[in-house]
Amino acid sequence: MDYKKLNFKCGIEIHQQLEGKKLFCDCPTSIRNDPPHFEIRRKLRAAKGEIEELDVAAVYEQKKDRVFVYQGYNDTICLVELDEEPPHAMNQKALQTALQVAHLLNCKIEDEIRVMRKTVVDGSNTSGFQRTTLIARNGWLEVDGKKVTIQTICLEEDACMIISRKEAAITYNLSRLGIPLVEIATGPEITDPQHLKNVAATIGMILRSVEGVKRGLGTIRQDVNISINDAKRVEIKGAQDLKLLPTIAELEVKRQLLFIGLKEELRKRKFTTNDLDNTRKEQKNITAMVKAANTPMFLKNALAQGATAMAMRLPKLADLIKKEEGKNQRLGYEFATYARLLGFGGIIHSDEDLSKYGLTEKELAMLKKELGLKEHDAFVISVGDKDKISFLFDLMMERCKDFVVGTGVPGEVRKAEQDGTTSYLRPMPGAARMYPETDVPPILPEVGSLKKVELLAAKAEKLQTYGLAKDLADAITRMGKADVFVTFAGKFKKVKPAFIAETMISTPTTIRRKENVTVTATDADFERIFSALDEEKIAKDAVYSILLDYGKSGKLDFSKYALLSDTQLEKELKAIVAESKGLPFNQLVGKAMAKLKGKADGKKVMEILKRIAAT
Repeated sequence: MDYKKLNFKCGIEIHQQLEGKKLFCDCPTSIRNDPPHFEIRRKLRAAKGEIEELDVAAVYEQKKDRVFVYQGYNDTICLVELDEEPPHAMNQKALQTALQVAHLLNCKIEDEIRVMRKTVVDGSNTSGFQRTTLIARNGWLEVDGKKVTIQTICLEEDACMIISRKEAAITYNLSRLGIPLVEIATGPEITDPQHLKNVAATIGMILRSVEGVKRGLGTIRQDVNISINDAKRVEIKGAQDLKLLPTIAELEVKRQLLFIGLKEELRKRKFTTNDLDNTRKEQKNITAMVKAANTPMFLKNALAQGATAMAMRLPKLADLIKKEEGKNQRLGYEFATYARLLGFGGIIHSDEDLSKYGLTEKELAMLKKELGLKEHDAFVISVGDKDKISFLFDLMMERCKDFVVGTGVPGEVRKAEQDGTTSYLRPMPGAARMYPETDVPPILPEVGSLKKVELLAAKAEKLQTYGLAKDLADAITRMGKADVFVTFAGKFKKVKPAFIAETMISTPTTIRRKENVTVTATDADFERIFSALDEEKIAKDAVYSILLDYGKSGKLDFSKYALLSDTQLEKELKAIVAESKGLPFNQLVGKAMAKLKGKADGKKVMEILKRIAAT
């Protein structure tokens, strides 16, 4: 695709967890998954922000009318997480780490830092809001020769972690709530999907260069903002896999192109807001008709339990609900996602084969007459709580309205799925969700004490001077082992630096893949191995076996891999030569190496064999 011609605009928000204590209390930042000690239940409601308005996203979440169950631990959760006690003073170590990141990204640090409350009523915060603070803005970085602005850097609380999601209740784990989170938001200068990945990777590298930043799966999350052809911005939340970012961007562009195309088709069909206004008044209760039909058991059970069946005309949308660009990229999928988020199993619409729902041609003809369907009209059926169905139909009508008064692509928040597709989450929030945090006083940041930080990219470049390939230098730096490697390379002169790096980074991975054995050797364990190599107590060929044994037993044992003395080695090799008369030299070497593997240095074996063979 020609992203420039599409007017592709893209920015990224990166959320990085920090180590130590939580942001507004002294609880640890470890995330637990053992059985909880207690549970509490709450409902949340939207509150007006500083501009005296309710946020549209908060209102949407409140209408779902869900109960939130919070699971916690007596020894690692306090009253701050439960919103039963005011926040403590801000974690100064976390603040200094965030300021360090801001400095590396060329940002202007705020003269005074003020904590704000951001209304969030999806249950991910017990209080109904998230504490966040702007600490810096107006920065920049250069990636692939292109300048990308850093609009803002914030320090905020991480949210609870979802354990389960059911129709009436969502269960959360409280251990993640309150972990310090640095949020970095770029401008929309990212030019294409590959540039997106490279920008994210560069910011990730900068973050990992700073002391106090967490590492590992789940500690960093990316939200991607995308629009094309001047459509409204779509925010895609929760992308964790860096490699998936280009796919997410490509599929989102295709999704937006699909709906821009639908808008053009509806323009040809003379689709107007009058069609929608009339439809809102024409929703029909068809419970009796569905009960009488030969419908599947799941529908019969729902109706037997008091559910209502409602139908609504979808003007001018016939054959467009099912029009598909790719997996989960169609208007019908959007409608079904709205339904599932409200607790429905899905929807039934006229672009489907309705015979699978037990509706006969006669019943469909009656329904079409009842709804007053005209040329190009479609319809939708939903079964459940009548008020929730009304809310669902309103959501669908608002979505359709964008085909008339918008670009066909409304501004909204979507969820990144594991295959790179996205699904609707909620409307795009606005300024109405922000208001001041009155329990935390303003902070004057201390920037004079910021440490000088060497970026991981610079460290990796230095490691290449030890003879390491770029990929190996990058890998050992990413794992935070650059300084340890430099120490080992300087201390153990008889061991090649490349072998040190390969042993620390690649060998445990190879053992896990080939032997299905996990090796969790510490820096101290590796130091013992390299020390034994340097003192010629073991051979280089024995290291793989030593680490394999360590993975199986948890013990580092060199005894059965001790090197033979020169006298013992010569004796063993003479015996091998004597029993292998007439064997070609190369095969003789192979036989000797197989027998003495791990007990002698290969180079020394070759030298002695040549001498014996020459006599």
